Amino acid sequence: MPATQPQDEQLLPLVCSLYDEPTASFSLIRWNSNLIYEGPSTYLRLTPVTVRQQADIAAELRWVQYLLEAGLDVVEPINTVNGEAVAPITSDSGTYLAVGFKKIHGHRIKPEEWSPAHYRRLGQLIGAMHRLSTEFTAIHGTNYQDWSDIPEHTNHTYLPAAEGDLPTLFQEICTRLNN
Repeated sequence: MPATQPQDEQLLPLVCSLYDEPTASFSLIRWNSNLIYEGPSTYLRLTPVTVRQQADIAAELRWVQYLLEAGLDVVEPINTVNGEAVAPITSDSGTYLAVGFKKIHGHRIKPEEWSPAHYRRLGQLIGAMHRLSTEFTAIHGTNYQDWSDIPEHTNHTYLPAAEGDLPTLFQEICTRLNN
């Protein structure tokens, strides 16, 4: 993540207007390859067009919708007030693609709260997603990014080396998966 928060004051009002949301109720919670704003019941995500194209994001939203329709607890994509699933916005800092999601109920689990039951449930969810991925009909003509091609793939550099050399283990796993 960049060391400092992006300073484009135009972005939040622009994206909030797309979803008829009050600007004051949102705050920037993450900035990396995306800017993610959190409101009381909604997440708004802005992706620079230099990172991903509209067709890529539309394909991602179709996948999320497919998981939702299959009964998985995932965030629900929401359209803009104009009915767009993905909406371009332009500010002084560039052009972005906006998407919105309804929040799901729950809370972030703290490390001390993890238990064998949590890992079991996580394994069940991953298994369900894998099964559904084999059934998913891809959108014709869409070039899906490989998981290792996304900008966040470099996040392994933030893993703490003191925890059993996680960065090296991450690289070994990626090498095995890619072979």
